[in-house]
Amino acid sequence: MNRRIIDYIILRGEQPSENLFDRIHTQIAKIERKIEISQNNIDFRSKRLERYRLLNDQFNKFREFQEGKEYKVLTREEFESWNHMVNQEEFSDFERSKYNKLPAYRRFSHPLWIHGKINDTLVFGEPEDLDEKRSFAEFKTSCKIIDEELDREEKIFKKEMDNIEALSKSLEYYRENQDPTVNDVLKPKLELEVLELIRRGYEPLGGVSVSSGYASQAMVKYSEE
Repeated sequence: MNRRIIDYIILRGEQPSENLFDRIHTQIAKIERKIEISQNNIDFRSKRLERYRLLNDQFNKFREFQEGKEYKVLTREEFESWNHMVNQEEFSDFERSKYNKLPAYRRFSHPLWIHGKINDTLVFGEPEDLDEKRSFAEFKTSCKIIDEELDREEKIFKKEMDNIEALSKSLEYYRENQDPTVNDVLKPKLELEVLELIRRGYEPLGGVSVSSGYASQAMVKYSEE
């Protein structure tokens, strides 16, 4: 029986960088490292998120202050107590030196704290001097910054949590499917295309040609005569 070629295709793709039986273990190690990095990001971001939630609660209370109404300014002890609660650095010096992409640290001030005023009052929203003007302007700016930062941190935190979940599922899959001959996820594009054409009735013609990091495989389809 003679066979006649009715179709000829050359497939080309990146040459696999690893031995078939090393791919699973390498992939598992990569995912474990990504999970470790993502978990570190979550640990750091959770500190920042906790702080901005606290700040949001505090400044929501300040938003209830009525402009034109007189309020007693904070004593130094009251301010220092409040300042200690909301303005502690989220990250240690070691963490900042190790992770150079950590976000900038912002400090916030209580709107009823005016430096130098003790046992005094102020009319909220009606500053009388430069210090009160600066304090009220900073309060308005801080509200906007806190809203924006809290929204951003919540989105980043959710993204990291979703990433951990996806990576964990992927890790579970590789640990349960460690036979590289049947695990198609690890096969490079060229190998998958060869298998797909074989399923469609094609056959490899000759061996694989390799050059400059790329591999090529000729595939033919015959008619039976």
